[in-house]
Amino acid sequence: MRKKKEKKKRSLPPWLETLKTLWRHPQYHAMIKLGLYFVFVAIVLIIIQVQNVINEQRMQQLPKKTALQLFSEYQEYTYTITITETSNTVTTRTIQGRKDRDKETLTVDQDPTIYTIRNQEYFVMNDQGEQKITSTLAYDVVKFTPAMLYDLIGKGTVVASTNYTSGMTETTYEVPGDEFLASLMSDFPKMTGNIMVKVQMQGQEIGNIIIDGSNYRKRIDPNIINSTITITIKPITEKSI
Repeated sequence: MRKKKEKKKRSLPPWLETLKTLWRHPQYHAMIKLGLYFVFVAIVLIIIQVQNVINEQRMQQLPKKTALQLFSEYQEYTYTITITETSNTVTTRTIQGRKDRDKETLTVDQDPTIYTIRNQEYFVMNDQGEQKITSTLAYDVVKFTPAMLYDLIGKGTVVASTNYTSGMTETTYEVPGDEFLASLMSDFPKMTGNIMVKVQMQGQEIGNIIIDGSNYRKRIDPNIINSTITITIKPITEKSI
């Protein structure tokens, strides 16, 4: 008859035996639980810190947006548009506007009349209430949004670039005339020739965007010699409110 092998009872490491002994003691039991709690919190904090470092490294690896891309994303902004035209005389119109998420208003020259824009249409308040009006400006200025300008520039070809001692840079784009018309109206006639667009930047901030619309305006009024639109758009921030 075979003798059954006796199973040897495994002994715990000394440190674990000591821990078991202390765990059964009420005073040390509470201290051990508190210590384990602090260890758990420390592990969680380390995991969070490591995850933050990983996320930061991932963000650094992503391609950064250009100044023009950031410009195109403006949703709330103020703008100044100056239209200068030369024919028999030189005329200048200045439009000051503000675009919030749910409202857009503008004024023209020194006239205190405030125009409200909805769905790219112009309205004004008078004695009869709010009335829709037709703009008498040389260009439909509400079309010149950051997104529209970015798209227009993207369709152009760089033909010149200048660095000034002031730190300002100026890049000139040649844009097909048809693309310019398409950005202003849905139904437009064929247009030959190009439109020149200059983008001025100071550091990474977009300054003036200057459009030479002479070719476009000469089609409408043969007396026009030159027509220039200068656009400045600034985002609305908490400090500027």
